[in-house]
Amino acid sequence: MKNKTEIAKNRIIWLHEMIKGGSFPNAQRECEMFGISEAQAHRDIKALRERLGAPLEFDRGRLDFRCSAP
Repeated sequence: MKNKTEIAKNRIIWLHEMIKGGSFPNAQRECEMFGISEAQAHRDIKALRERLGAPLEFDRGRLDFRCSAP
């Protein structure tokens, strides 16, 4: 069984790969993919931004996240 840290790392990697690949995930999509709460999805996005320095911005028109740097 995977520990919580490994599961969280897999979610963060998924978010990164989705954005890098041109898909623009949102909290709802992450919730559906991993069976987590919306609050947890927002914490994951915050960790990707703040702890890992990802230049993410939220697109209010599309309700998703994208990279804000080229």
